[in-house]
Amino acid sequence: MNGFEGTGLGEFIASLEANMLQAAKSGPGPQGFIENCQAFCAAVDWSETWIQAILCFHVAVAAAALLSRNRLNCQIALFLSICALVRGAEWANAYAARRWRDFARQNYFDERGVFVGVVWCAPLLLVLLGMLLGFVVRSARLLVTVKRAQLRREIAARKSQ
Repeated sequence: MNGFEGTGLGEFIASLEANMLQAAKSGPGPQGFIENCQAFCAAVDWSETWIQAILCFHVAVAAAALLSRNRLNCQIALFLSICALVRGAEWANAYAARRWRDFARQNYFDERGVFVGVVWCAPLLLVLLGMLLGFVVRSARLLVTVKRAQLRREIAARKSQ
């Protein structure tokens, strides 16, 4: 409330406030998903060393997931480690929001964690999804192997009777 309700000035202020709010909502800004992605990519300084280190880390994690795909114990350890890294992202975002001047040129760490979600969690979650699909395929193959062995035993038992 502006204290001028019922007066010509009050009506003017209210209409001005409504017009400014409408202009802010419909102003030039990213409107769709593609434009939001382009705006995000333009806002991030990809030449910062720590961001490049994060990207290299993601490449290394993806390579480790691919190279260890036939080693179940390594896959489980990597899967749980990545889960822990994603789980700690909220804490890391809060910490980085307090200390960003120590390592970055601008503050990327808002309270909603958009930057951490996109740059840190999303690639890790994609690797986890790939690993999870690998676990499902491995389980399906194992189920087929077990069922074939079971059928062979049943056939052998029938022949011996």
